[in-house]
Amino acid sequence: MANSASVPTRCWKTLESCPAGHEMEKCTLSDQSSGYFCKQCGQLSFQPNENRWGDQCRLRRVCTKMYMKYKEHGSNIKDAVCECDTGYHFENIDQRACVPNKICPKGFGQGPYGVCENCLAKDMWSDSVDQYETCKPLRNCAKENRCVIEKSNGTKDNRCGPVVKDITDCDSIIYEQQEASKSSIDTHTIIGAVLGSVCLVAIIIIIVIVCIRRRNRGRGKRHLTKEQLDETLDHMLKRSRKDELYCKKVLTMSQKEIEDRIDRQIWTLAQELFRNHPQPAKYEVTVEKYKGSQHKFAVNGYLQDWRVWKGDTAEALEHVINCLKQCKREDIIYEICSKVHQEDFPIVVSYTTAKNRSTSKPNVFSRFLGTVNPCSKSNNTHVDDSVENKETSSKLLEANQTSSDTMDLTVQPPEKDLSTAEAGAIYRERKTPSAPVFVDVTFIPEPNNQNYNRSSSSPVPSH
Repeated sequence: MANSASVPTRCWKTLESCPAGHEMEKCTLSDQSSGYFCKQCGQLSFQPNENRWGDQCRLRRVCTKMYMKYKEHGSNIKDAVCECDTGYHFENIDQRACVPNKICPKGFGQGPYGVCENCLAKDMWSDSVDQYETCKPLRNCAKENRCVIEKSNGTKDNRCGPVVKDITDCDSIIYEQQEASKSSIDTHTIIGAVLGSVCLVAIIIIIVIVCIRRRNRGRGKRHLTKEQLDETLDHMLKRSRKDELYCKKVLTMSQKEIEDRIDRQIWTLAQELFRNHPQPAKYEVTVEKYKGSQHKFAVNGYLQDWRVWKGDTAEALEHVINCLKQCKREDIIYEICSKVHQEDFPIVVSYTTAKNRSTSKPNVFSRFLGTVNPCSKSNNTHVDDSVENKETSSKLLEANQTSSDTMDLTVQPPEKDLSTAEAGAIYRERKTPSAPVFVDVTFIPEPNNQNYNRSSSSPVPSH
């Protein structure tokens, strides 16, 4: 009979037991009688104890189910151990399935099998509300030679004081800490009151500045009536025939307004601008020239080429107004006339208005009232609205064109014409359609046709 401490690997007539990691199997002796030997467990099985006949190796756990993973893979004498992913737990001790954890409130932490444990009962704490965190151990102030200033209630850690020589006399130390905290609260209250006052003053100053800017922006920005619009337009065209510098100024301002406001009418605008051009197919050539440019670059190019052809003349100004009417963009005409009519366009400010504004100065009392109440109007600072309303629209448009001194006071130096490349610096970024792309289109002027009329032409379609 073999000793149980050794592993009998050959057949024995009598065998009492096999060691852990093996199981007892039958065998045949040389005399054809039955015997026993110890067989080692397979790779997926284990036997933790010394065993006898009939006690076979057991299958190890498989940790491949949902939300499950191996903690220990086990061996021939030990079973595998599984664990759940973070946020999951086993329903019971058999480790068959992983289920989601419960959401534990503050003061509680995740326990085994999804039970929320009371942290304070275990001398621990938790300040989270989730399904992941477990209770955390409390800080031991006595171990650090510190007094507990604020004891934990389960939702926060112990708060320790400074290092002391004798932690048995913590009552007096805690009293001193409370007095110091009260004094700091009083200091913080004073600082908060000062900061609140400063913020209130800053808000009042901001409101005053906003009111002043709104009043300045609204000064003179009145809507034009139909009669004022017609009179302004007629006055603008008449003065352009006499004043070349004024005409160039209005054309430059009109070009900027068109570039800024024109939208899907850019091709109709180009067609109307070059409809009566002596060069055959000038509209198609111009569109082809700027077909790769962005929206506002293309409009700027159309207008620059048109101004080279027409020049800065009154006929050009009248032409561009008619083109806008053909494009059904009376709103742009209105904006142009509104800028000419308003005081922020210095060319049309009369000599009398400029002189009155330069000589009338508000007194100190008026300045003080304007600072305290900027949204109010003062008769000493601005022209009375009742007087202005009594003036007719013809007086508003009246300009002294015979005096050279008037031009010196009112006319500003002409602005530099923008090139196509320079125009992009003032453009707002927005997605708009660019000029049409023409593919395989060749423009060939008709021979001996110098009087070619484009009045009835239409855009060449793109392929």
